[in-house]
Amino acid sequence: MDLDGAFKPGILNSVVFLVSNVQQVTVFVVNLQGRPFMTGLTENRPLLWSLLATFILTFMFASESVPSLNKYFQLVPFPDEDFRNFIIKILAADVVICFFFDRLMKLIFCPKILKASVEGTTMKDVWGLAKTVLAIGVVMNIFIGNSDVWDELLEEEARLAADALNATEEIVSGGEGILAAVEDAFKNDEF
Repeated sequence: MDLDGAFKPGILNSVVFLVSNVQQVTVFVVNLQGRPFMTGLTENRPLLWSLLATFILTFMFASESVPSLNKYFQLVPFPDEDFRNFIIKILAADVVICFFFDRLMKLIFCPKILKASVEGTTMKDVWGLAKTVLAIGVVMNIFIGNSDVWDELLEEEARLAADALNATEEIVSGGEGILAAVEDAFKNDEF
């Protein structure tokens, strides 16, 4: 493996990306203590929206629901359906286990703080969170879930890369002509 070489998508890169993505977002969710120390996640709407969007996008990647999106992000398709389901279970387990382990540690070591945070949560908060998850999921499915858009972006990216390569070749070949002219001028003592 060439560590300084060009990036080559592989199954290992794809799985590491998915797992690290979920772990980083889970750390934000679990470490945001909320009430009684600071505003809770439901009161910080921009943070809530970004975390939910990241969760949903990561699970869209893992489920391979939009193959062109995965291809655009250079994620390799999973070898089979069982492996894909295993990865999705790992990602979901990461979120659930971390959340419940955090709450268990609070119950054991600081039950008063856990009680205060739970008492501060209302049905309005739960309902608002559910509506937000649904809204972000629908919006992301509409705008990101369209495979045709990602196919067009991939084609456009390939066309731009080919144009850039052609322009570079023209510059190099033009530079070679200039270099030859300069060499001829030096040979003929024209300078």
